[in-house]
Amino acid sequence: DSIVEFVKYVNQKNFNLSSQVTSLFETNQFLIDQKPTLIEYAAFFGSIQIFDFLQLNNVALNPCLWEYAIHSNNPDLIHRLERLSIDRLYKNHDDTLYEEAIKCNNNEIAKYIQNEQIFNEAKVLVANAFESFNIEMIKYLIETRFEIESINIYKNLIEHDFANIVCILVKEGRLDYKTNLEISL
Repeated sequence: DSIVEFVKYVNQKNFNLSSQVTSLFETNQFLIDQKPTLIEYAAFFGSIQIFDFLQLNNVALNPCLWEYAIHSNNPDLIHRLERLSIDRLYKNHDDTLYEEAIKCNNNEIAKYIQNEQIFNEAKVLVANAFESFNIEMIKYLIETRFEIESINIYKNLIEHDFANIVCILVKEGRLDYKTNLEISL
């Protein structure tokens, strides 16, 4: 987030601030699949000063910034997007943002989205926590005895090859497998 070097570079090169960023050396799968603009790239890395500079220079603030900001794991950037009233892409986009935060193991951002009721679909939490092996979120689910309608956390533990955790919970007396484990093996 070296704003001095960034401004110097864009001025020397007469760089279009609305340009897309491409790199042969990019390794992040999310960025490889996209063609981010400079402001999206700054959001992805949580570069607040560069983001502010681009915003002050009238670079378009589009709804896709939310996904990039989620990857940054930078609460200040999330709050900036809220203050700037950047619309989210579509009605169910909040669920996608929540899912993305869980996939990235950006659990504080995920909890913020959940607590602020930005998030609409609680089932996404369970599915993505297990699919992305987000151990911290799985621990949270177990500790809070998180249950959603017909979703059984313990069943998910076994189905996603976490049977050893179920064994530990049974041994510690934290799980009554006779009442909580309604699965057919």
